[in-house]
Amino acid sequence: MLLLNLLACAGNAIVGADTDPADTDPVEEIEAPCTPVAAVLFDLGGTLLVEGNDGLFTDEYDVDNLLDALEAAAIPVGIVTNVPATWTIEEVNALLAEPTFLDRFDVVLLSSEAESRPKPSPDIFLEALALLPEPVAAGQALFVTEELPDLADAEPPTRGARAAGLVGVHLSDTTADPLADRTVTTADFARMAAEPWVECLEAE
Repeated sequence: MLLLNLLACAGNAIVGADTDPADTDPVEEIEAPCTPVAAVLFDLGGTLLVEGNDGLFTDEYDVDNLLDALEAAAIPVGIVTNVPATWTIEEVNALLAEPTFLDRFDVVLLSSEAESRPKPSPDIFLEALALLPEPVAAGQALFVTEELPDLADAEPPTRGARAAGLVGVHLSDTTADPLADRTVTTADFARMAAEPWVECLEAE
């Protein structure tokens, strides 16, 4: 009996040795999810532009370079900003040191011209996304602002860009706040398009 068992084991070993690795089923690799940013919405005053001593709003953070990088990546950009109820785009342009600055954006939605209520109402962010040249899912869109209340959805009542499903980016030089999904410093703002999480939102 012992001899028969030894012969059986030897036979199995020989069969295993002759097996072509190519005949075995490969282990299927599961790719990690990767969702690219498909649009970026910005707040205007205090985020893209800062008020100077002369009362005009200027680019203090090299925003033109950021817009160039987003354009090169074919990522549409827009502005959602609160203004007095009667203001027009011409009145906003009159406050800019570079009056043609807003021409760089695919959509500029003033609260005075929106069908939705002003920020932090979630609807105004969705309205802005709907005005982009191509439809963009809220989960693939960023909203960048220096104002945390415009991002908040963790405190009642549930309001803000994150409540609408957007990714909230806080422009801040202080410690990251839990109300924001991402935090970008003013020094890194111009290079934000190169952040790994812009190419893949799941990135650390």
